[in-house]
Amino acid sequence: MVESQTSMLESVAQTGESIEIDDVAYTFVSPSKTALTSAVIQEASEISESSVSVSIHGLGNGTNEVKSSGQDRAHSPNSEPDWDGPVDHEENSRNKYDESFIYLNTCKRMGIVPVSYFLRNITFSEINLKHHGLGPRGTKAICLSLTSNSTVTNLNLSDNGLGPSGAIALADMLKDNCYISELDVSFNKIGNTGVIALSQVMLDNSTVTRCNLSNNDLDNKCSENLAELLKCNFSLSHLDLSHNKLEEEAGVFMGPSLGENEVLKSLDLSWNSITGKGAISIAQVPMYVVIYLTICFCVLSLTFN
Repeated sequence: MVESQTSMLESVAQTGESIEIDDVAYTFVSPSKTALTSAVIQEASEISESSVSVSIHGLGNGTNEVKSSGQDRAHSPNSEPDWDGPVDHEENSRNKYDESFIYLNTCKRMGIVPVSYFLRNITFSEINLKHHGLGPRGTKAICLSLTSNSTVTNLNLSDNGLGPSGAIALADMLKDNCYISELDVSFNKIGNTGVIALSQVMLDNSTVTRCNLSNNDLDNKCSENLAELLKCNFSLSHLDLSHNKLEEEAGVFMGPSLGENEVLKSLDLSWNSITGKGAISIAQVPMYVVIYLTICFCVLSLTFN
């Protein structure tokens, strides 16, 4: 019986056909043009007579691999554990680099050059991509690969020309990623559109504790959204809004919100133009937050104990 089965296996190994012998299904997938080695034929012949599906995959190098998906398999006393055991090194390796595959495929589809530093550090807790010139599309590729990432907790995207669309891609990523706790988006000209997208997402985000939005051309048009963020977010402890174009109106909106925030420890408003009623509104905040306020380009540090 073994000789006849072996003969049939050899006869169809080159064709990619599927055959069934005594309730045993044999499927040949992408077979190598080189004949099956005697070792593989002997291995396939030892499959038990119970219903088992066997796939022989051509590896393109003259060898073939036999895999069994059945529950029962005849083992010799010295045989290895069942093939369907918990250890699958190939699958574990692929899972480890899933984000890399997503990133490379996205870069290829978008026609952009992958950032080698990002690929090398995607499994580390901190990724510093400062001054990498990502642009909006490069940022989108990065964000798509970080959506399900669980290792990166500190992401620095400072000075990469994200623009509004890059910030929107970042906001979309933060909807699903619940591991990033420190985020630096400074010097990116994300504007009001970008910061509104980020602030709306961070209303429900309980992971990000530090956020740097300095030097991003923010003005009074986003002040209501910033005020809502300060009022409703209960995880953000450090927020940098320095070197923007926030004026008196922004201070009027943010002051009352700061009064209701019991989590924020540091708010940097230096090098803005918050004057008059705006400055008074912020100065009346209960004394538990450190505020750096620029009035007429003079930094006024208000420290509350």
